[in-house]
Amino acid sequence: MDFKKEHEKFLKDEEAEYKKLSNDVKKKENSDTVIFPAHKDGFESIFLKKRMWYHPRISIKMINQIKYIAIYEAFPVCSINYYAKIKNIEYVQNKGKYCFYLSGKPIKIKPIIFEKNHMTFRGFKYTKLKTLLKAKRMSDI
Repeated sequence: MDFKKEHEKFLKDEEAEYKKLSNDVKKKENSDTVIFPAHKDGFESIFLKKRMWYHPRISIKMINQIKYIAIYEAFPVCSINYYAKIKNIEYVQNKGKYCFYLSGKPIKIKPIIFEKNHMTFRGFKYTKLKTLLKAKRMSDI
């Protein structure tokens, strides 16, 4: 495949993924859970140890709805293994990010795996806790 065709395919895939994420947000207006991606260092030191999470983007409307947070652990784990109840969410002016404070220790769940034949997990995703806890694969969410 030449570069131009490869680039066009990439842009088409990216546009499809963006539209899917946009539609997910619209469909999940009654969502109570947000899933964020994380690398091992941040996941362990911030989420598990400090019992908090930072993220720069989330709509004001969703802040009032979100009650739980789950973390997708990036490569090599490639799954969701924990979620936690949110105690409160604050905007941290000097960091330009929202801080999600957890109400207790994150809860270990059965792994929700990311299928290798799908695109990488980017951004964040809204869902319902009930849906998250039933899921076996990311595509179930």
